[in-house]
Amino acid sequence: MSLPIIDIELPVFVIFSVSAIISSLLIVNSRNVFYSAVSLGILGISVAVIIALLNPEAYALYSAIHLLLYVGATVVFIAISLVLFRGVQVNESNIPWASPLATVLGIVLLSVILVPFLSASSPLPPQALNLTVLAQDLLVKYWFPTIIIVIALATTLVEAITLARRD
Repeated sequence: MSLPIIDIELPVFVIFSVSAIISSLLIVNSRNVFYSAVSLGILGISVAVIIALLNPEAYALYSAIHLLLYVGATVVFIAISLVLFRGVQVNESNIPWASPLATVLGIVLLSVILVPFLSASSPLPPQALNLTVLAQDLLVKYWFPTIIIVIALATTLVEAITLARRD
């Protein structure tokens, strides 16, 4: 028995909203900049899920690019530049419940990803990728998310140049 999507939206929204609030508080209150960057990654994931919940058909692309841009690029760039160039010390702490919790969450995440693929009746036939149609969709259908992404990329570029020029 599977739950309808409508029944799942509210709990997912509440979970990721609380996650966004908690991670934003951790960003502000953390004394270590590296841990603030990790919390920024969690905030980026939470915001991407909330954006996708607004209208999955319209904002799925924007949500995916938000994940790639902020979590995949910006947070990793900040973390690596802090550790390598600033010599930020990352203190390891042994929390006894962290490993079992991470294992359970990893198994749950893996099952959430794999169950739709394993339960599919027949695979979809591959379709040819037409770059002209993709560009037309990005500029006509998804013009607002495209503008947001261009501004975000420009901001990230300015941030990278500023960090690189700082002595």
